[in-house]
Amino acid sequence: MNRRGVGLAAACDLVVLPYTRISASAIAARAIGARRPIVAAAVGGLSETVVPGVTGELFPPGDAGALADAVATVLERGPSRYAPGLERASEHAAWPRYAAEILTFIERVVNRG
Repeated sequence: MNRRGVGLAAACDLVVLPYTRISASAIAARAIGARRPIVAAAVGGLSETVVPGVTGELFPPGDAGALADAVATVLERGPSRYAPGLERASEHAAWPRYAAEILTFIERVVNRG
């Protein structure tokens, strides 16, 4: 994850992703890396990345009223409400963890042969 992207996300109170269609979002990963709550449309991989009340809030795609409500919810709850979930998500998505899991998988495959 590039430092500039995380820096930009860190400058925000929250990150809003109002996509109508998407498979995954690098911006969501940067927001999690910066420990910022995400308000996102419930589309594609965002429905798995954003856990309501834990890493942010979801809203139905194209529903401006629900988007506004989700933003208001995050701002009213404040960043501390989401901090533990964002910390866990950030640790789970860290490259060292992925690398360790891949190495463990390779070792298991090699040891089976």
